[in-house]
Amino acid sequence: MANTNFFDDETRAHIMRVKGTFSIQDQEYISSFTPLLEELRAYRISPEVFKQIQRITESIRPFIDAIEKIQKPFLDLAEKAFRVTRPYFAMKRLGEAQFVFWESMTEDFIEGLISTDNTDTVLECYEKQDNYQKSNKIIEACHIHPFIAPNKDLFKQTIEAYNGGHYNLAVLGFFVIIDNMLSTVSNNTTSKNSIRYQAILDKVENHVPFNNDDYVVITLYFTFKHTADTFYCSSQFGEDSEPSLLNRHWVAHGRSEKEYTRLDCIKLIYFLYGILLLGKIANE
Repeated sequence: MANTNFFDDETRAHIMRVKGTFSIQDQEYISSFTPLLEELRAYRISPEVFKQIQRITESIRPFIDAIEKIQKPFLDLAEKAFRVTRPYFAMKRLGEAQFVFWESMTEDFIEGLISTDNTDTVLECYEKQDNYQKSNKIIEACHIHPFIAPNKDLFKQTIEAYNGGHYNLAVLGFFVIIDNMLSTVSNNTTSKNSIRYQAILDKVENHVPFNNDDYVVITLYFTFKHTADTFYCSSQFGEDSEPSLLNRHWVAHGRSEKEYTRLDCIKLIYFLYGILLLGKIANE
């Protein structure tokens, strides 16, 4: 209830009489007008003026109540929308970091991706948490896949370089194998790699219905496309500086001067397996 100490005796008495007619909620609502009333401290407020303020307050209450009723479902809807968009932002971060992904993402993983300034740090933790068992299983799956057979020796030597910490050699080997896989899976022998991976994506788009139940496929598709776009982004040697991300153009032409890391190799391993998965989906 508003402070009445600054009113004259007659007005204060009137306020106290009408106070009992308000519910606790009304009293709290009226109290919100205290700042306005204090602005009128220098004036004598008659009971009639106070009645006018009371009538105004009561007249706008239905409007305030309506807003409160709308506000809750709106906030609920906003929260649901935020929950839906969180996986999208996480997928976007994965694609930007050149990390092909096809598993269901936990809330902790999503939170880590959308809240960090360094996605690679989150990805390193993701791999380290089980001592690189996830990427090692992918390597095993690739090793026995029939599409790897034509490059079985190169794949074995590339993995040996990777396990030995010779990541620059491993990156070169992985890109050669990836080129071959793109040709094999897309049934397209052109040297235009962007055409190769687009041929795979076109097959997926034509055969897989995208809806909420296809979350894993959408994640795979989204992260693969964004990764491939940057892998095969061309630039002019001598005019452009070397991209900060993995780039097949710079590696294959021997222009790369970067020191590659284990995580760089893991990204190529995931991309390689992503090709195999997309090829499987496209032909189902």
